[in-house]
Parts: sequence; C-alpha cells; structure tokens
Amino acid sequence: IGEAKIPATVRWIQSFMEGTDKKLIVFAYHRPVIDQLINHPSLQQYGVLSLVSGQTPGLVQKTKERFQDPNGKDRLLICYSGAREGHTLTAAEDVLMVEIPFLPSWVRQMAGRCWARMSEHYPPHACHLHIATAPDSIDDYLSNMIEKKQAVFTQVIDDGDEDEAVVEDDAEFMEDPSGLLTEILTQR
Repeated sequence: IGEAKIPATVRWIQSFMEGTDKKLIVFAYHRPVIDQLINHPSLQQYGVLSLVSGQTPGLVQKTKERFQDPNGKDRLLICYSGAREGHTLTAAEDVLMVEIPFLPSWVRQMAGRCWARMSEHYPPHACHLHIATAPDSIDDYLSNMIEKKQAVFTQVIDDGDEDEAVVEDDAEFMEDPSGLLTEILTQR
C-alpha cells in the first residue's frame, strides 16, 4: 500500500510546501517507497535530503546539518524508520508518516525528531504529525492496532494514566482532508 500511496503523497507534499518556507520530515518503512520519494522529480525543487540505512556517520551528520541550517534551501527530509531515534531535526515542525509503524513508541519517536530536543537555532515548538492513510486498507488495521496497543501500554505501564497516552493526546490518526489519498483506491 505504501507504493500505491506515492502519487497522492507527492501531491500532498507539494500542497504542504506551496507558498511556505516550512521544512518537512517524511518517514517510510519500505525501501522502494523511500527510494521513490527521494528520487521523485516533482519533489526535487524542495531540496530533498535523506537519512537511510547504510549511510556513513559522516554523511548522516552532514545531512542533519544541511537540514538544520536556518538559511539552507534543503526543506524535505526523507527518512527510513530507523531514523526515528538519535537525530535532532528541530528545523521542522511537521512530520509525515507515509507508512504506519507497528508500535506506538515509534509514532512518538518519529514525532519527537521535531520537538524532543533543544537545538542551537530553533526554540522548542509543537510537532504536527500527519499520517497518510488509505481508507479500506491495511492502514485501518494498523491505526486501530496502534490505538489498542497504546491503551494496553497505558494500563500496564502507567496504571491507566490517560495523560500519558500519546496516540490519543499527541497524534491523531486522520484521513487526508484533501481527499488525495482516497484516489489511490480508484486507480488500482
């Protein structure tokens, strides 16, 4: 389903970037999805950077510095799911998950790339989490599974403290209001 969402995802990114200088972090799980986004001709105008498995530590550091540069032209960072930990990417206030992860903690960690750390150029700020879902697909199952897992984790670990439930409070699973992702079902 991740590959099927590429055309709609590209249109969503273009719409998001239009008329603004905002930066965006995009997470995907499968390598073909990541590669198609990195190499998509329509996205190159936004200065596409990437954090993918197999990169040298030096390249990872240079990529993060370019993304964090407040005067830089690189505004779009495509990441594999492993980049959810250990990277300060506070230049962005928005994260798009193209493929829904299997664990609620991954959702929190992906969103946390924006706001979890102090940085030299950017004050603390909220993170806006956007989740690309295709109706009547495995995305429905994964969204429900994440919500149920978080509820169990909250009950067991936090003794039912609802203030700690990231899925309900910090991230909403929303259908794409523009309707772009609904198109993929009629194209298949």
